[in-house]
Amino acid sequence: MKNYFIKSLILNQLMINGEKNKAEFFLNYNIKNLNKYSFKNIYSIIKYSIKNVSPIVSILKIKKRKSLIQIPFFLNKSKRLKYSVKVIVLNSFKNKKNFYEDFINLCKNKGVIKEKQKDIFINSFTNRNFTHFRWF
Repeated sequence: MKNYFIKSLILNQLMINGEKNKAEFFLNYNIKNLNKYSFKNIYSIIKYSIKNVSPIVSILKIKKRKSLIQIPFFLNKSKRLKYSVKVIVLNSFKNKKNFYEDFINLCKNKGVIKEKQKDIFINSFTNRNFTHFRWF
């Protein structure tokens, strides 16, 4: 993964109503704080945290008659990266935490996002019987 690719993924998720200047300012502010609190390369921390969060399996909910069926399916590499960046950004805004603290926690394999990821894996493992129903 190149640094500009990661930066563009994060910027696309941070942009609200197309305000790229605010998103770039927010990202640069958090990168400076990440640099202040850690002694490693910033982009290696971000890459490692994104790889720690990237899921292999996702669940699609399909309504069949009156019941919902949850079908697990595998994600390709590009969708994994986009999904993991989206989860990190949404979680940091939802919990109103600092963005750089989430990256530090994810680099250490800690945090709320890792717990959610384990729940998705458990749920996909229990619903693995429906994997051969791939009509979508």
